[in-house]
Amino acid sequence: MINEARLISAIVNNKDIAPVLNSQNVEMLFPVHGDIWEYTKDYFIKNREIVPGSILTETFPDFNLLASEQTSGTVKHYLEQLRDEFITNQLERVAIGLAKDAGKKSNTDLIRKLSSIVSDLNRVSSGVKDLDITDPELSMEHYTEMKHIMELNGGVLGIRSGFDSIDVNYPTGYAPGQLIFIISRTNQGKSWLALDFAINAWAQGKRILYVSLEMSPQSVRDRAYTFMSKGDFKMSDLARASVDLDALKVWTNANMQSNGSFVVTASDGMGDFTPAQLQGKIEQYGPDLVVVDYLQLMSDNRGSTGETERVRNASKELKSLSMTSSIPIIAVAAASSHETKEYNTPPQIYETAGSKQAAFDADLVLSLISHKEHDGALKTEICARKNRNGPLFDFVVRLDIEGGTIKEEWPETSPFDEE
Repeated sequence: MINEARLISAIVNNKDIAPVLNSQNVEMLFPVHGDIWEYTKDYFIKNREIVPGSILTETFPDFNLLASEQTSGTVKHYLEQLRDEFITNQLERVAIGLAKDAGKKSNTDLIRKLSSIVSDLNRVSSGVKDLDITDPELSMEHYTEMKHIMELNGGVLGIRSGFDSIDVNYPTGYAPGQLIFIISRTNQGKSWLALDFAINAWAQGKRILYVSLEMSPQSVRDRAYTFMSKGDFKMSDLARASVDLDALKVWTNANMQSNGSFVVTASDGMGDFTPAQLQGKIEQYGPDLVVVDYLQLMSDNRGSTGETERVRNASKELKSLSMTSSIPIIAVAAASSHETKEYNTPPQIYETAGSKQAAFDADLVLSLISHKEHDGALKTEICARKNRNGPLFDFVVRLDIEGGTIKEEWPETSPFDEE
């Protein structure tokens, strides 16, 4: 019982729930405080933040929330401690039960019962997730949990992209543990698209962590304000402060407080940025969505010097980070190109510069190519090269940088028109 309370207290005090959420059959570890664990989990799913200690103790006045100094270890440490205690207690019960029933029940029955108990213990103790898809009880438990999450999250498992063509064909939304790649050749609009995804998520009340390894945080803010204001404040004007500052103040006061936070972090070319450093930023800001712009400028945790090894490792580490942190990550990636070659189609996954690892790590790969129109806007074809949660698809958007908009372009008959 004390280890259950210690783990829940560590989650609240350390503001870290990911190790427990990503563990299998964790409900079995809370025979006493199962209701408190379920409340803590549901609060996080609904609000995307750890339940404050004051709310938890108000809801469960009999629960003894431990002070921070009593939970100085990591959440993962207390999870392993609770898991070891649970397994030890179960093994002791098994030993007592076998000693009691030996000679009274058939050996076949005892072995069958022992095998069932050991199987349950393996499900709790193993770090590798095994799943018997023929088990109807486990299936119902899983789908009931998913349905519950979707009800708390407005009918979608993750975060909507803001584009009908994506949301219809990628019905989970950007869900926890997913890695999404946006790939294109140079100057095709991939960073703009990633930024628009982030802004759309922010407009849904989500907290954003935007990692820019190409531009300064101030430059990203100029771009973001252009799109958030739908062109009322243009990037070129913001970059030289040639704007009505009073109007800008009114606009920011009216629009910046109603949604989640939008934090931009950058290395400014003054050092490496690794997935390990990104993990620290995630722990610091607790985002609902992370955007990395872009993969080829990132270093891996091993400090590899070769481009292929570095990009391959960074991709794998981003995927691992998205799963352990239970946060979707969108990563921009460059595609290889040759100066003398003319391209007319979006790049394939294997054309990702430096490594083809994205083909294995990504849940969704969006590839794009753009053509400039007479008014300076970009007509951009976006093609899904990989989709783990639906069919492959493609659509066209019009990217108007000065106007601060990215809009889908439909043929005369839209597939989303009502009949």
